[in-house]
Amino acid sequence: KIEPERLRSHVRFFARKNSPFLVAGDLSTSLTDGIVCFTFDDAYESTLVHAPMIFEEEGVRATFYAVSGRVGGVSDWDGALSRQLANWDLLREVQSRGHEIGNHSENHLRLSDLSPDDQLQEISVAHASLWEEGLRPRSFCFPYGMYNAETLQALKKTGYPVGLALGK
Repeated sequence: KIEPERLRSHVRFFARKNSPFLVAGDLSTSLTDGIVCFTFDDAYESTLVHAPMIFEEEGVRATFYAVSGRVGGVSDWDGALSRQLANWDLLREVQSRGHEIGNHSENHLRLSDLSPDDQLQEISVAHASLWEEGLRPRSFCFPYGMYNAETLQALKKTGYPVGLALGK
């Protein structure tokens, strides 16, 4: 969680350094030193309301990862800290402003705990749902940063050239 003013200061810091900004879907075609790629997991409503405008003030875009089976609901995976998730209209509106809405799976499960078929299902059903709603994800973010070789195969079968995970 980041407050809007703190996010603004980070974006302005990189903009002053003339860092190239990319959305995650562009990482497969343009990897050079100094690239900045802001990504936000889970598509919390508060993030989608405040963050895009901050990026737009600097003329840059970001990627927001939606959990297709929970759009408009709450982040039940956060337990007592669960928050409202963006609805389809808000996701489409943010995409129309030039930001990427990426795939963060259908149900926000630890993919590496699932069978290869179930992993493929989580990724492909989410992909189809996002497309059905007019969204065009070009990258995938692994829930909890968890993946294995089978997850990467499922990603490849679904046609995603970019898969992101939390760094350790």
